[in-house]
Amino acid sequence: MLEEYSALNQILRFRLDALERRVPTLGGALGVVLGSIPVLPAETQVISLIGLPATTAWFLLTTVSHARAKEDVLRRIDEIERSVNTIAGEELLVFQSRHPSRGPSVAGRSGVTAILAVASACLLLLIGCGVLFDSIAHPLREFGPLYEGYLALTASAMAISVIGLCRYDYIKSPAQPPPPAIIHRQRLHSADSTDA
Repeated sequence: MLEEYSALNQILRFRLDALERRVPTLGGALGVVLGSIPVLPAETQVISLIGLPATTAWFLLTTVSHARAKEDVLRRIDEIERSVNTIAGEELLVFQSRHPSRGPSVAGRSGVTAILAVASACLLLLIGCGVLFDSIAHPLREFGPLYEGYLALTASAMAISVIGLCRYDYIKSPAQPPPPAIIHRQRLHSADSTDA
């Protein structure tokens, strides 16, 4: 149990780093990408404005996935702490099982902060794409309403993923039977014991 606890804490550090790196990454990309689109050739502008919203949504979805995984790790750490404390008959491990952000916020306070920051930056990027599409003179301007619908659909998908994260609940999967090879070894071991 303690080995699993140690491994989970390493995974937790990885998830924290992954979430925290996403905010400055997207913030830097926001300025660079939106600032460079107007100076690109017309064809590249169109490709960028079509691909950028989908890429933005993907970035948010993977961030939500990291937050979900972080929540799973936090809940399992909590379970291990409680189990160790029950076995020991006293409170030896209490950090996660008594943490103030346990329960009310999925992925803890840092996870919520990262998701809100990334979602806000993604929304700004979508708005920037809409403004650029309207302002750049290109032959596809007549497809403005279709592009706006695409942006609205992308924003809806992002909102659904964030709402889904808020409603996410860690559910421990039921115990699985051991693989057949282990059962076979156990039978051989018990047969040897009865022969002796």
